[in-house]
Amino acid sequence: MIIGREKLDQLNYKSAIEHFKAATEIAPDNIDTHRGLLFAYLNTEDYNEIIQAYQKIPEHLQSDHQLMTLRSHALVELGEIDEVLELYRERYENNPEDISTALTYGQLLIETGQLTDAGELFENLIEEYPRESKIYDFLIDLNHRTRNYEGVVNVIKRQMVQFPEDEDLGLQLARAHQMNRNTDQAFAVYDSLQTEIGNIYDVMHPKAVLLFREGKKHDAYQELQNVEDRAENQVIEKQLGKIALQNGNPEVAVSHFSEYLAKSPADSITLVLKARSLRETGKEHEAKITYQKAIESGANWPEAYHYVLQQNQKKKDEMEEWLNAFSNSIQNIEARKQVLMIEAQLAMQEMDIVQDDSFYPKDKQFGDLQESLWDLYEFGWQALPKNKFEQLLWSLKDRHPDFPALYEMAGNFFKNFDEDKALSVYKNGIVVDSDNASIIIAIAQIKENRGKIDESILWYERAHSVETSPDVYRALIRLHREAETLDRLVNRWLIKYQSQRRTDPEFQQYLIDALHRAGRSSEAREIASQ
Repeated sequence: MIIGREKLDQLNYKSAIEHFKAATEIAPDNIDTHRGLLFAYLNTEDYNEIIQAYQKIPEHLQSDHQLMTLRSHALVELGEIDEVLELYRERYENNPEDISTALTYGQLLIETGQLTDAGELFENLIEEYPRESKIYDFLIDLNHRTRNYEGVVNVIKRQMVQFPEDEDLGLQLARAHQMNRNTDQAFAVYDSLQTEIGNIYDVMHPKAVLLFREGKKHDAYQELQNVEDRAENQVIEKQLGKIALQNGNPEVAVSHFSEYLAKSPADSITLVLKARSLRETGKEHEAKITYQKAIESGANWPEAYHYVLQQNQKKKDEMEEWLNAFSNSIQNIEARKQVLMIEAQLAMQEMDIVQDDSFYPKDKQFGDLQESLWDLYEFGWQALPKNKFEQLLWSLKDRHPDFPALYEMAGNFFKNFDEDKALSVYKNGIVVDSDNASIIIAIAQIKENRGKIDESILWYERAHSVETSPDVYRALIRLHREAETLDRLVNRWLIKYQSQRRTDPEFQQYLIDALHRAGRSSEAREIASQ
């Protein structure tokens, strides 16, 4: 299962599927292997495989909230859910005493959004069958979907009365308290579980994750250090390394990463993190070797290519090296963006499919990827002759015509010596991504530089409609003042300000500034006093 998680991290879904399938055969009662398998199928859009894999899951696990949600997603994509619902509605009406049919019918009611009917059905069933654990699971799923986390807490507490021997319910209760934003209660449950069953990984890991999210990184590290069954969970070393690196202890991080990689040498993301740690300790040569291993293991991270190219002076002029570095990095970013979109949808239902990246979340990974791609771009610009770098940019645009950042990069490059070409490239970028604020601002700046104030204002207004930033606020005030239209801007902003339910401090600050510059200081003081 650990290798399956690694392959998920690397976005190698076909390999992840094979490893998770093997893991489900070895340990069919391990729910995480089934979750990982269905999630891998989801990313390959193998919806029929999701249904078939779900049917093979042991019956006592099939009511798991995450597994049901993945199955629901597949049924919706296949367009089969309504047909299945009608079939079970008829079966239930003909034989309401059949608990198996009743549960499946209730599950389908949830999956088709008929939550009130589902809730009534399960409440009736729970009165009749209080020792049927699946009913509680379905009620928990229903409350999840309506974001009624207090309801989740209450259902789990009712379940614990009927099943006091089930230790997993304590973990579920702690998680429910977290979702209900009651961290004190969550910590209390974790502390109680530690007293009852010891410092085992299944208790200490989620507690450490919560501590980490609360900003208590040193405490999170200590909790994982104290895990009793640490030898049985080698992934702890990777997690400790991630925390140590963020705690500013790169040497400690290297030690943990090395111990983990001794058993999982092809974990590319861990190799990248180890290389970062080595760089922070000044071990440049070891960092280069580790980055190279990461690339060979499938880590298409711009920072790895950047560092290796930087160290390999003889290869700096080899275009194929640069093309592969950029192209592979872009493919990685595009793939991870797709993963984030899928996980964002699943997060709406509070699903944590893979918890292994809890100390280095995927959105943070994505941000690092984007930032390091720009570092690679800057390095390429400095290292390559102008004509070769231009050739590189055009080749990349041909390979990745729908990647907006390439248009921004090319525009920034041309802006230094050919504004017309830069403007053309930026406008092509807007066709690809009409809401790309960075490209819109770049166009506005060129228009301003050329003295086309009215056009520049229009582009800055467009940027402001996409996202707010101090630069855009300042530019709008400056340009409207130059165009002698500042009063018009201030009046619009006053209407917006007065219609806000909650005051935006940044917007309020620039509105006050604009009022002062427009000679309306009394109005500015009135707003400042509010």
